[in-house]
Amino acid sequence: MSSLYNSLRSAENQQLTRVEVNQRALIDKILARYASENAIFRELLQNSNDADATEAVIEFTTNEQNLVEQAVYKNNGMVFREQDWSRLQKIAEGNPSPEKVGAFGVGAYTMFSICEEPVVVSGDSSCCFVWKGDALWCKSAKLPEGEYHSWTTFILPSRDLYPLPVWKDFCSFLKASLTFTASLKHVRVMLNDKEYLSITKTLVQEPRLIQIPKSKGTWWTTFNASNSNSEGVTTTTPKGVFSLMGPKSNTISALLTASKSGPTSNSIPAIYESVQRISVMLDNALTFQDARCVSALAHTNIPSDMARRMQRVTKKDPPKTVKVELFFAHDGGRIFIGFRTSQSTGLSVHVSAPFIPTVEREAMDLQDTALRLYNMELLEMAGMLLRLTLEQAMYVLRDDWSAGAESRQILEQKLLKERELSREKRKLVPRDTKENSKEDEPEGDDDGKSTKGGFVGFARFMALGVKKKIVQVVGSVEEMLDVDNDLLNPNDLRPLDTIEEQAIELMQSFCPVPSTPDPLVGTCLAQGFARCLPSVAPPVLTRTSVVPADQARLPHAGMQSFCDSDQVIRQVVYDNATEYHNVIAQCRRLNFQDLLLTLQEKVLSEKELLHLLQWLVQYQQRYGVEGTAMHRLKDAITFRQESTHEVVRLSDLLFLVEKDSILSNHESMPLPETVFPMRLQHEIKHLNRLPWFQALDDDIWVSFIAEHNAMTEGKQLGHKTRLEVFQVICEMYQKKRSQKEAFGRLCANLLSQKPCLPVEGRETPERPVDLYLDSDDLKLFETLGTFDKVSSALNMTEEFLLILGVRKCVSIDFLLTHLDTLNWSQNPRPLIEYLRKVPLTPTDLQKLKSTRYLPSKDSVGLFAPSELYLPNAHLECFSFCRMLQWETTALSEQSDAGLFLIKLGMKLLPPLAEVLQYMTRPDLAPSLRNQCLEFLADRLAPRGHYHAEYTKMMQRQFPYKFLPCTVLDPLHESNSSLSDVLLLSPQSCYTEKECAIMGFPILQATDTQLYGNLFCCRSQPSSEGALRQFQLIVDQCKKAPVEDRRIFALFEKKLFPYLSHHANLEPSHLRPLQAIKFIPLLNSDGKLQWYRPDQVFFHSTDNIFPIVPYYSPFLASIGVQQEVSTKEIFLKMLDQPAQLLEQLGPTQYRVLLRRIAANPPFDWTLNRRRWNDVAFLLTDAEQPVLRKASDIYVMDNSFLGRLFPTINKAPHETDLEALYTQLGSLLLSQSVERRFEYAGQSQTKTATCSLLHDRCKERSPLLLSVMTRPLVAKAAKLLQEIQFYEAQHLLAVYSLEGTTKRHATTAFLSTSKSGNAVIYVTTPFDWFDVGNAIGDLILKGRCRLEDAFFLSSLLEAPLEQLRSRGFPVDRIVAIEPPKIDSINNQQQSVELTGKTKLNSSTDSPVPETARSSESSSPGRIETRTESRAETSPMTVPNNSTPPPEPDIDSTKAIESNPINPPDDGALARIVMEMFPDADPEFVNSALGAHPSLEDVQNLTNQLSCGAYPKVGELNNFSSTDKSKKGLRGRIGRALGGGRKGSKTTPPLTTDTPHTVPSPVLPTFNLPQVRPHPTNRGSKLSPKPNHVHENANPVPPIHDCSNHQGLERLLQQTVRQSNQVSSHGIESAPTTLTSSLPEGLDRGDTCDVIPGQRLQAFGSTRNGLRVFSWKDLASSTQFLAQNQNVLDQFSIVLERLAGVYDLPLKSIAIFHDPMGQTIAFNANRSLHFNIRFFHSLHAAQPFSVACYSYWYVTIAHELAHHLVSAHNKEHGFYTESYTSLYLPRLTDLLKGL
Repeated sequence: MSSLYNSLRSAENQQLTRVEVNQRALIDKILARYASENAIFRELLQNSNDADATEAVIEFTTNEQNLVEQAVYKNNGMVFREQDWSRLQKIAEGNPSPEKVGAFGVGAYTMFSICEEPVVVSGDSSCCFVWKGDALWCKSAKLPEGEYHSWTTFILPSRDLYPLPVWKDFCSFLKASLTFTASLKHVRVMLNDKEYLSITKTLVQEPRLIQIPKSKGTWWTTFNASNSNSEGVTTTTPKGVFSLMGPKSNTISALLTASKSGPTSNSIPAIYESVQRISVMLDNALTFQDARCVSALAHTNIPSDMARRMQRVTKKDPPKTVKVELFFAHDGGRIFIGFRTSQSTGLSVHVSAPFIPTVEREAMDLQDTALRLYNMELLEMAGMLLRLTLEQAMYVLRDDWSAGAESRQILEQKLLKERELSREKRKLVPRDTKENSKEDEPEGDDDGKSTKGGFVGFARFMALGVKKKIVQVVGSVEEMLDVDNDLLNPNDLRPLDTIEEQAIELMQSFCPVPSTPDPLVGTCLAQGFARCLPSVAPPVLTRTSVVPADQARLPHAGMQSFCDSDQVIRQVVYDNATEYHNVIAQCRRLNFQDLLLTLQEKVLSEKELLHLLQWLVQYQQRYGVEGTAMHRLKDAITFRQESTHEVVRLSDLLFLVEKDSILSNHESMPLPETVFPMRLQHEIKHLNRLPWFQALDDDIWVSFIAEHNAMTEGKQLGHKTRLEVFQVICEMYQKKRSQKEAFGRLCANLLSQKPCLPVEGRETPERPVDLYLDSDDLKLFETLGTFDKVSSALNMTEEFLLILGVRKCVSIDFLLTHLDTLNWSQNPRPLIEYLRKVPLTPTDLQKLKSTRYLPSKDSVGLFAPSELYLPNAHLECFSFCRMLQWETTALSEQSDAGLFLIKLGMKLLPPLAEVLQYMTRPDLAPSLRNQCLEFLADRLAPRGHYHAEYTKMMQRQFPYKFLPCTVLDPLHESNSSLSDVLLLSPQSCYTEKECAIMGFPILQATDTQLYGNLFCCRSQPSSEGALRQFQLIVDQCKKAPVEDRRIFALFEKKLFPYLSHHANLEPSHLRPLQAIKFIPLLNSDGKLQWYRPDQVFFHSTDNIFPIVPYYSPFLASIGVQQEVSTKEIFLKMLDQPAQLLEQLGPTQYRVLLRRIAANPPFDWTLNRRRWNDVAFLLTDAEQPVLRKASDIYVMDNSFLGRLFPTINKAPHETDLEALYTQLGSLLLSQSVERRFEYAGQSQTKTATCSLLHDRCKERSPLLLSVMTRPLVAKAAKLLQEIQFYEAQHLLAVYSLEGTTKRHATTAFLSTSKSGNAVIYVTTPFDWFDVGNAIGDLILKGRCRLEDAFFLSSLLEAPLEQLRSRGFPVDRIVAIEPPKIDSINNQQQSVELTGKTKLNSSTDSPVPETARSSESSSPGRIETRTESRAETSPMTVPNNSTPPPEPDIDSTKAIESNPINPPDDGALARIVMEMFPDADPEFVNSALGAHPSLEDVQNLTNQLSCGAYPKVGELNNFSSTDKSKKGLRGRIGRALGGGRKGSKTTPPLTTDTPHTVPSPVLPTFNLPQVRPHPTNRGSKLSPKPNHVHENANPVPPIHDCSNHQGLERLLQQTVRQSNQVSSHGIESAPTTLTSSLPEGLDRGDTCDVIPGQRLQAFGSTRNGLRVFSWKDLASSTQFLAQNQNVLDQFSIVLERLAGVYDLPLKSIAIFHDPMGQTIAFNANRSLHFNIRFFHSLHAAQPFSVACYSYWYVTIAHELAHHLVSAHNKEHGFYTESYTSLYLPRLTDLLKGL
């Protein structure tokens, strides 16, 4: 593209045209950018300031309606110089001075916003602007002599009358305009020659340096000394464009202090402060306002490339130094670029600096890269200046604030005392009189005197307008003085101090808001502010000092009342400057860590503790605190008890006594030391809300009181305490509901063994377990001993006393000791009934469980309950079960006695393990074993007693063999006995009786299925177990002496049916069996042989493999195939070819070969030598024999086959020939060596040579365009330069295997001595021999028969015949008019060619020599052997495209090739030669009396369409209306056109032309006639059109012939597909431009053929080559991982190739992972992208949709055999292929 650019710019004869500008439109667009109000006066004021004017006057002249008729602007600045006049008269040529604001040179043109033609007068010159159309002109003139204007005047008559400005807004605009003007001080506004408004700016205070006080040890100096980074002040912008610092210092002290020499001689930059006063006289009313400004100078360091970009935009050099000024405003600050802009700063500060503005100067330019960087750097410089002013101001306030610390402390203490002394009568603290006077002080009333540090003064001005807000906040603080103060919002009684107000005003000026309209401005200011002191936080005012923000804390929810006040900011200060503290300073709020640090160093009094806990309760309720923080805070709190003066850690107190608890009513009760004092609990509300304390649980207190001295020592002194304690415990017990039992157990454990319970009749206590209650049961045993009773003074329930251990009856020991006395030892029923009714303690129950006191039914002695079983008749079958002796034989487990005995530990059923172990005994009687099985089965059902335990046992190793089973021997079934019973485990036996045939154990039971389910027996063996048993049976059969037929019957009738229908076999378990010979078959001798599954088949028509005479699903699943596969047959042929031929015979052997050819089973993983070295292929002979593939020839040429009849020939079947070729057989035509000889003299200038030379030259484009085989290099040139020699005799010599044959021929190809191609011919000649010779010339490889026949047909047939057969003759062949001298010779050649028919297959004698020509050679016989190396210089690339369509425009042909006028009859004969079936009368009439070559060409073009009268059809073709201009004109109109220059030019018709359909191309509309490029603007006659009304109807036989010709062309093109290259493809993207024939499309089409980079990957199973994308590992990996998809795709393509009769060798698969190519045609071989098959059809690879998709894709690519570009012709061929082979696709889909 760069070369094109340079060539176009350097081209000669270019026409220069000046670019014109519509000046009116340009100025209007400029004014549209100045949309702000008063823009014209802003620009004029700015220009005045740049001209050093001190005063400006604005004069308005109005009419009666008070509308402005004229405005005049004057200033007393420097008068216009020549360069000023020049710049005024040019647009966009601004002031080049870096110190001036004007940059773009368009501001002055704002005059045109109100005036059509302004006038400017300055000095002794004037300039008048005049419009002439849309062009602006300037009239410059000198004023008359003596007339001189020292004031520059702009006279602006109104274009349209407009109202006067609003004076308030106009006054505000002028005040803002004077804010930062360096020269302009006074502006007056005149209204109708009277002064109406006057604004004056005066300097009240001269600029002075800001100095630091001389006091030592100040905060600033102390901080600087302690902070290593504080002196590293950043005063240079990030990109280094601006810098405040001098070359020798970068300390903050040097920046903020000035040298003694003053500002004029100081080399270190400094900050200055000044005060200016702006006075306004409006309508005789005077007002004024003082304003303080801060300014500083900065050095610039702009890179050279940035400076160049800035100079290109602004047309001026960047400044060396810049001045940054700050003005602290009442409200939002603005950016000033000379004058105020619409851009805000986001602070209450105006910023003025030499920013580079946009054209309209309403904002700074942030679009251009260089200007954006310049402006952003300057903004950051202003931000640094803001930070330094803030630091200095707060530094000055610190000393004043520290000086008043003592007075503030005294005031605060005084206010606190007053509040404490006067809670009901409160007074608000009055404001200071000084503050009141400030409120009444008018704005701007300042004497301008400097104060200490200077910045306290500007702080007042910068916060004007917010003082009212501060007063309101202070007032609200006073209103907060209330007795019922909220702990979370503590009252701050002290009013605001003067220093605090000043600090608030200063901080409010730095409270940011987003800048508008561009927030980037505020962002840059903030970045500069932060970057100035990156390691120092902004200063803030705390209660005691001014500190950096990171050392201060914000108040938070009353927490400040308990923290160190030195670092806490007052709430009222924070409320007045919230944004400053949050955004600028980013102060952190007080948190629990701060509170924790304070409390760790302090011991609180009880009063302070109560205050803290009350606050903490409210804080926790509102905000919530993390549990970990609360516990850390509790660990830090310590307080001193007033009663004992001991220091107590709050973390040691864990419990509270709740108000509604029982202990709260008994204050005298002893409490644990971990309980918070009850006297302090009453002072705090909701103390239980803190997570520090838990309610004192009754259990804890009982545990504590149980260890009290009164409860453990058993002394008489604690009697009253004990009574009260038991009363409290009893109340607690009664209050419990669901927890009564647990509480009672606790009390019993703690008190039952301690002497704490009062006794009746004495005050000395006893243990509860030693005491009794007075009851009737106790009276039964009074005769056996005495019993102590509980004191009646206790107000306790009997229930609780029993829980404590007090007895209501005698003890168990006492009872068991007297069993014999009571006669209960042999009859346990009375004892059980008594024990069941009396209350028993846990100790009693334990004794009853462990003591032996119960008799047994069948054993002597006494036993514990756990050693006996309840009486049960079902347990009698188990001899190991010992049952209780009872009055009856059975005792129900649901009875009261049964439940009680079970509670004591008596067993109901024996353990399952003991039952199973008992049943494994082999000596059990069958009846007894059946009883045991029945007992166990009843309890193994779901929810049975043993079900869960038995299930767990089955999940583990089961050791018990208790089930009776029977086993059958498969080989000796008749001798097996079912009476032999074995005991096996449930995992070893099965329930299905069919398993017995395999020798598996079968469960023997009354109900086998039921018992099998209960005992968890399997119905059938597992897949692995069944196959393992089957292998054992096979091994036994092979070794056992059993009859063969019996074994065969066993497998056929029993084993295989069982495995097929009853065994659930897993496929993974079948794989090892496939390698074993387990299938028994009887051979012809009746002997048994064993086979693997892959060795036998269920069915075979050839009887060459073992056959299973029965069908077995098991065998089918393991690999036995239904029929013999082709692969098996092929391998059989390789292994035993001679035996197989002898067994089957030649006929059946050939059938097998046909089967292999139909579906080649080649596995390329096999060694190809295996079939190369084996003679297994059958020859074609009366007595066929077997030969190797390399010893057999495929007969692709019958002529050569007749020459060599003794060779081994392949059978004459297409499939077998393809098979033999694949296996290595050679084509006969490729094996025969051929050479040629000629005898006699050779001549060149003969009629035959001329005819053949002209015919080849004429039809060379056609020959090259329709050939489908690859062509040699420069094939077109070879055809054009070929030479023909005529000889008397030509011989072809053929050699094969030492045998030589000679045969006469009429043409062959040779080379001359100079290396040129020569074709020798005889007269007469055979066109077939000529075509063969031309094929040898232009084709790569040897010319085949079909190639020779095709070429000879193209050469021999007339053009009309080729046209009717569908060849694009008109588009390719250029018919050149012959010369007059050669017409007769051509006619003779035509007559001669009609007679030259020679059959090359007959051995005819050599004809006589034709007449000689002028050049001849002596007679001799020359032998030339064919060699492709000799013609190597005449090769062309394979992908050479046909030459573009020649331009056959008649005019151009005549101009470029002028010839002598030919004979009229000769021209007619030429037309008749081309169209022999045309009516001669029609041809002669159409040409006229004296036709030209142009007439001949026009007529031939018309006749090529086919609609012309044949011989004898002229009367039917012509119209009945006779024209006056004769037959020639009528025929011309009938054909639809005329020739250029003819006398009659027919008019253009709008009817759609009708054309006879071509046999190859579809019908299209002709394009409209376009003028010739050389005759631009001239009118040309349209090309001839066909007139449908005057054309004869096309006969049906003609349509049928055309269609058949098209089908033959398509079929032949498919067969001519080339083999895929095995080396891959490496091609770059190609742009294919093809010129389409007239009627197909308009103009040329351009296709971009994607480049391919393919490398060989391998081949599929059916032989398709596979390519991967070169240098891309993922492509190779994809193909390797998707072998299944690759096989599926190859099958689909193979079947579709069969539909098209497409050779498989011409199809390939490739993988392109990135491109969009689905398929492509390379050198007539088709390549298909597997990526699209994988994405679209891999899920259903053999569906109808899949086949349809790739069927159309193949048709599309086959069409590229004929047409390269994607045009309508290509679409026609695609549709033709699709329709031609669609029936065969339907047949394929039906067979799927």
